[in-house]
Amino acid sequence: MKRSLLIFIFIFILLPLLSSSEYRSGEVIIQLQKDVKTPENIIKQYQELDVKIIRNLSHRLNIWLASYDNKRIKDNQILSRLKQHPDIKLVQFNHYLELRNTYPDDPMFDQQWNLDNTGQTGGTADADVDAPEAWDLPHSNITALGDTIVVAVVDNGFDLEHEDLNFWKNWHEIPNNGIDDDENGYIDDYDGWNSYQHNGTITCASHGTHVSGIAAAVNNNGIGVAGVNWNVKLLPVQGSSTEEATVVESYGYVYEMKATYNETNGEFGAFVVSTNSSFGVNFGDPQDFPIWACLYDSLGAIGIISAAATMNMNVDVDLEGDMPTACESNYLIAVTNTTHNDTKNNNAAYGAECIDLGAPGTTVLSTDVGDDYDIKTGTSMASPHVAGAVALLYAAAPLNLMELAIQYPDTVALMMKDYILSGTDSLSCLQNITVTGGRLNLYNSLELVMDYNEENENEVGGEITLDTIWEADTLYVIDDITINNGVNLTIMPGVRVQFEDDYKLQIQGSISAIGTATDSIRFTINDTLLNNWQGIRFEQTPVENDSSFFKYCLIENGFADGDSLDGCGGGLMVYNFNKIKLENCKFSDNNAYEYGGGIYLQNSNIIIKNCTISNNLAVSGSNRCGGGLAVILSNPYFVGNQVHNNYGDYAGGGLFLQNSSLNLIENKISNNFAGDLGGGIYANGGYPYLLKNFISSNFAYNGDELNQGGGIFLANTSSIVINNLINNNTSGQGGGFYLDCVEIYFLNNTVGVNSTIGDANAGGGFYCQTDSSEYNFSIYNSIIADNSSDNGSQFYFEDEYSYPDFYYCNLRNGIEAFGYADSSMSYDGIFENNIDCNPYWQGSGFEHPYALMQNSLCINSGDPDTTGIYLPELDLAGNPRIYNGNTVIIDIGAYEYQGEPVAVPEDLISSNSAPVLYRNYPNPFNPTTTISFALPESQKIKLVIYNIKGQLVKILADEYLPSGFIQKEWDGTDLKGKQVNSGIYFYTLYSSKKQITKKMMLLK
Repeated sequence: MKRSLLIFIFIFILLPLLSSSEYRSGEVIIQLQKDVKTPENIIKQYQELDVKIIRNLSHRLNIWLASYDNKRIKDNQILSRLKQHPDIKLVQFNHYLELRNTYPDDPMFDQQWNLDNTGQTGGTADADVDAPEAWDLPHSNITALGDTIVVAVVDNGFDLEHEDLNFWKNWHEIPNNGIDDDENGYIDDYDGWNSYQHNGTITCASHGTHVSGIAAAVNNNGIGVAGVNWNVKLLPVQGSSTEEATVVESYGYVYEMKATYNETNGEFGAFVVSTNSSFGVNFGDPQDFPIWACLYDSLGAIGIISAAATMNMNVDVDLEGDMPTACESNYLIAVTNTTHNDTKNNNAAYGAECIDLGAPGTTVLSTDVGDDYDIKTGTSMASPHVAGAVALLYAAAPLNLMELAIQYPDTVALMMKDYILSGTDSLSCLQNITVTGGRLNLYNSLELVMDYNEENENEVGGEITLDTIWEADTLYVIDDITINNGVNLTIMPGVRVQFEDDYKLQIQGSISAIGTATDSIRFTINDTLLNNWQGIRFEQTPVENDSSFFKYCLIENGFADGDSLDGCGGGLMVYNFNKIKLENCKFSDNNAYEYGGGIYLQNSNIIIKNCTISNNLAVSGSNRCGGGLAVILSNPYFVGNQVHNNYGDYAGGGLFLQNSSLNLIENKISNNFAGDLGGGIYANGGYPYLLKNFISSNFAYNGDELNQGGGIFLANTSSIVINNLINNNTSGQGGGFYLDCVEIYFLNNTVGVNSTIGDANAGGGFYCQTDSSEYNFSIYNSIIADNSSDNGSQFYFEDEYSYPDFYYCNLRNGIEAFGYADSSMSYDGIFENNIDCNPYWQGSGFEHPYALMQNSLCINSGDPDTTGIYLPELDLAGNPRIYNGNTVIIDIGAYEYQGEPVAVPEDLISSNSAPVLYRNYPNPFNPTTTISFALPESQKIKLVIYNIKGQLVKILADEYLPSGFIQKEWDGTDLKGKQVNSGIYFYTLYSSKKQITKKMMLLK
């Protein structure tokens, strides 16, 4: 219903009052962020533009008036520059204003029933486009970013001198000089372009002049009629018919103008937002006009919506065809003709699939040649109402929407089309014969675009049928969402996607959710105490779609609680689709009824990089595997991730792999829990590849003696395991590894301090069983030490086929650390060049506790011939894997020692030997050095520092100490805590059996 118009309503409109400009050049209005007290930082950052604060306009709203030097920066650049400052929330020009009446003062306005129908022509009141109501809302002839809005009219000719029309001018072109001054490919296009004559001379014609006035006659100027818009620019292009090449040339010129504007940031070209086509080919089949038809998509891609008039005959375009209104372009709006009684004109075409809406086109008053005005009828008069409406929406669009239009002109153009179609007034005469079943309503559409920031605009759900951008702070998901095939959803940094109930995000097209390290994208729920959304789901997404990207996203509190695939992948489920990349994302507190609490992959080879997968569960269904990640029949790339604190009730606390060849590279898999098998990793079948991973403190146990594989459970696989640390894992059998019928290439790994528990515990480091001699398990250059179990502290063998071969390993306690299922069994594998000693790890307190200390016999004890073996360039600490300082022989284990090694003397191994004192490190030093010594048995020692004169400087130790390798640190201070001078010092170790002295240098 119309608003009451019994009284005049005065509002502000952005029109010139004292100047021909729409705003005061050199001034802007700035609203600062709430927490910013003053604009001083802005002034400092933009000193080169001479930005100054004139005065405060609102203390409570933090709004300021500022000036800048418009000789140093152009007006069309200042807003984008200032918007980049983090302290600025909004910025705009200081526009000129004047008070005006809702109704324009154009003397013929009362005859324009199409804009405001009071029954003055014998029609039905309110059978109009609600123009006065729309004009009552704030709008301008420029966008919120200061771009001058242009409607391109392609027609037969124009009266450029008409008193009531405001035609665009190409100010970068000098008219009639025969030179392409702006180098846009068109000579002398000062007024526009004439595609008939292929020059810039615009000739006069009635039809084009009339159409132009409907779209954009100047309003409130005391002359003639009013247009749909208040005062936007018209770009005249002659070329409405005669032959198709003329039409293509015309649209080519419009394309050039807008593309140039986009590319030059508004310095050249024209900000064209719509075109009008009041011409065509009756019964034309778009398939016969492929170039013409494709032009609408090309125009749309740079942000132009095209309005087109359908045939002036009562036929069904869906069946009979028409050119261009039967074209399938998403960027075209096809228009039919309505009367002052809100009925379809009997001589206007229709089509439930091809014709989008109706608009007034019968006995419409508008401009004519010679400063005249005339009434005309036809779909030609209906279409420019829509072209003008598009321009009106851009004039009213909020700043953030216009910022999107600069970055994504095609997407925002489609949004404007949707606002036009969604705002129609429903008419019974158009039901089932047009797409919308309605007639254009400017007011409704304008409210939709102005409500872009309102909360109800932030509610999303249902099918996404066009490329869409989500950029609001919070989007509220109120229904299942499906991104249709061929459609892309872009989510901007900082967006919170909040699911209000048990909904899911299904992707049949593509999604681009790319946040930043400081402004992530969050997929979550409305109540963190509940798991009430069903995650992100790719289920047989068509492969022709673009790749989907997730970067710096948080996916939390998803719950896949259905049957079959619906119960898999609490945060993300991917089935039969490869084109996905996850990077720097976090999957947390998700739950799956079956497989994959955090992520589920089946037949999907995606990339997962630098992500965190934590606190996810797979605990409910019969399968309940893969607390963090479940991978079935897939070969994903999994690198640089952290997988911790996940729970798989049956198998795979961290990762569950079935018949998959997962590349596991440089991941940290820790503190995961499985009820039965594989606390850290479970793999059955396939070809898993593990390189440079930390697999630590995982657990597989629920009291059952068959709980197996605290760190890793491998069965029926052929695996490569290189340069990994497997430590502090626990299970009933196989604290570090449980191996069942596997073939492994095992190189330079460290397996230490794993353990087994329970009544039948066995195999602290490894539990091995193999029922066939066809499996080959060889271990090279690896440390297996300090694992514990009641039966087989380092290895337990279930059968005679399960013995691995050992080459250049440090196997603590040698074959004596092996346990067997049968007392008659004994080790008979290959055992070459191995050692049995304390590895001398750095221990707790160091960043890498399992790195080697300088006295470790594991240093330079690996296979001296590295030909044919693969080692990464760097070890787990980032040091070169083959060190070229003093040796090229690799160390045993997952770390490569980088200093100069100190060999452990043979007398240290004897229990009756005296203490051994090692050279301090570093030396020379400033101000701290470490002194190391080894005690073969518990005894009292004294470690003393002397200066070069033999004077006592410091006592570092005077106490009973247990046997073992011991380190003491000297910080370069004396007995009083005062720093000593540079020079040579001696350190002496006293014991009951021996006194040893060595020299060191403090160099400041």
